[in-house]
Order: sequence, then C-alpha cells, then structure tokens
Amino acid sequence: MNRYFYRKRQHKLPSLAVSAVPALRHTRRVLLSLFGRFGAICQALSVAREASIQHPDIEWLLICSPQLHPYCQALLPKAKAIISIGRNDLVGLYRACREIKQFRPELGLNPWGHGIDSEYFASQAVAYRPFNSFWHEYHSTPVNSGDAISHGNFFNMLRNYFGLATVAKSNSRPYSFCPVRRIMVSPESSEAKRTLSPAMTQILLQRVRTQFGKTCDIWLAASDHRYRALEGLTRFKKKKKSQH
Repeated sequence: MNRYFYRKRQHKLPSLAVSAVPALRHTRRVLLSLFGRFGAICQALSVAREASIQHPDIEWLLICSPQLHPYCQALLPKAKAIISIGRNDLVGLYRACREIKQFRPELGLNPWGHGIDSEYFASQAVAYRPFNSFWHEYHSTPVNSGDAISHGNFFNMLRNYFGLATVAKSNSRPYSFCPVRRIMVSPESSEAKRTLSPAMTQILLQRVRTQFGKTCDIWLAASDHRYRALEGLTRFKKKKKSQH
C-alpha cells in the first residue's frame, strides 16, 4: 500500500532535486533516508557520524526499516530521532511524514538509496540530492590515475556525497578507539561474488587478531555450514523477530 504513495510522488522528484549539497556548516537540520543493504547503510552511518563530529550543531532525523533501527542507534546515537517504518505500515507512513514536517529538514540525503522509498522521504526536505543521480555523475567523471584508488573508495564517495573532504589512502591509519573488545564479521553477501570463502574468512580473521589482539571477542554472522570449521569464534544468530 505504501508504494502507491511513493509512486504518486515520483513524478515530482526531478523538480525537487539539487545537483550539489549545500555547505553543511550552513545547514542545521538534515534528514537521512536509509533504505538499502546493511553493509552499505553502515558505511553511510559512519560517514554521517564523521559529519556530526565536524558539524556538532546539525540535528539529524533518520528514517529507516525496522531491521536497521538498532544499527542507526549504535552508529549515530546523537540523532534527534530515528523513525522505523515497514513496507506496508500505513500508520507508520503517516507518522513519519508528520515527524518530517515538524522537523523541517533543510537537506535530504538518501545514501545508497536506489529505490523510490528512500527518495520519497528524502525529497521532503527543502533541498534534496538524489543518490542515484550522484552515483552516475560520480562514476562518469574522468579521474587521474594517481587518484583512482581514492576515487574508488566507497567511504570517500560517500564523503563527497555528504559534502565532506575526502581522505587520502596514505593518511589512513588503524582505529584509534582501542582496545576493541568485540568485533562482528559477516562474510556472506546476497551476491555470491561478494561472499568470502571460509579460507578467505580465515585470512581476514588472522589479520583482525593481529591488529586488535588475540583477546578480542570475534563474532561470526554466517549461516552456511562451511564456516563451522573456523575456531575461536562466537556464533551470531538472528532472532526470528528480527527477520521480519
């Protein structure tokens, strides 16, 4: 039922879009519409967290699916509000639109959002930058060979989308919030070519232990029985409630 309203608004989207994000230092309220793959949305939330640190005066309103709600809470805890809405939740759709209207966002972003659901919410801000348009523009821009690695970095791409300065590969360094006590590793993907084999997962785990220490508690989120041979891990399983 919700898709009826999403499609009804779809023809208005081109006239609402902007080609570039207004300077974040001049923005006070940002709406993030987060509907996509878990890993991709976690990337977007990490970059949003960078933006919130650089611009502490910005208020954030997040719209997401119920399954993504705990990730939003963990990665952007200073968000003013996080609204979760299911696919066929008409009452939730009404409440979300009412909250957006009361929040009065100046900028709407839908990082990694390729569907009309993410565009529906993000486009209700005063200025709205569709991720689909940015994606095609970003990848069609000629890049010097020396900048190819930085340009292909998904985090830098998202920083560009958010209007933040990109980070050169040579400046990257290990996480500074050590000691890390718990890490979750998810080697499986909905795309077979992106899934790590048990052998590759074992190599990744060795690198994780080398960087963060052998005392770090590593959780493995994998359903395939082939990963059961990996030792020294805690198995992570979803509850039935979280799968709906």
